Amino acid sequence: MREVRLTSGMWVAAFVRRCQAEGAFAAVLHKGDPGAGAVFIEVTHADGVDLYGPAWSESERRFERLMRSDPPDVSARIDKERAFDRDLWVVSVDDREGRHHLLPDECA
Repeated sequence: MREVRLTSGMWVAAFVRRCQAEGAFAAVLHKGDPGAGAVFIEVTHADGVDLYGPAWSESERRFERLMRSDPPDVSARIDKERAFDRDLWVVSVDDREGRHHLLPDECA
């Protein structure tokens, strides 16, 4: 049986709902290609901002932490990524505890 992969738009909508259900604020900052756009997640917490991006896998959507820094540095990295790929998604998560809300099988 062939595994069905969620589109980026569906995955982002479900991720935002998951964050909100777990008590964090989450919002889409930039909408990308609804079918296959890459997804980047910035997590704001007490120590700064973590940026998670694609850790490409042949069969599943996975993420890795790309950087931990101050907001301007993370924004600059996202701008650089958007200059390369206008179809990407950016989701912002504000969580005091610094939780990224990704499932264990979504992290590399």
